[in-house]
Amino acid sequence: MYRSVTRWQSGSYDLIVQTGVFFHPQDALAFGRQPMHLKRDSTAHRLVLVDRRTGTELAEASDSEVQVLKLKESVRAHRFVLTDADFERQAIPISQFESIADLSGSFASLSFGAIEVSEIHFDLLL
Repeated sequence: MYRSVTRWQSGSYDLIVQTGVFFHPQDALAFGRQPMHLKRDSTAHRLVLVDRRTGTELAEASDSEVQVLKLKESVRAHRFVLTDADFERQAIPISQFESIADLSGSFASLSFGAIEVSEIHFDLLL
């Protein structure tokens, strides 16, 4: 099974968002390739991937599906090309995004891809 991975940037932060469950990597890539934007829903403290054409919600991302990376202070003014080594992982839940200026606005799409996962756990409400 595969998940779609999209990377988004806002100010000095990058967000890596995993969504969906797909049987084929091509399907996960096709999902990430769609014209979409990442929207923060402050009333429900969630992140949503939204179709740019229709405004339809495509997927919702929970805290466990979002990695927050912050650009290291030492790198900020010295590099034009960045790698993952230039960022530090941050433990910031979505509910706190609105209190951080760089995470309370809009996000620019940087890249998309697919990852293979060996197990997926589902929470079922009965």
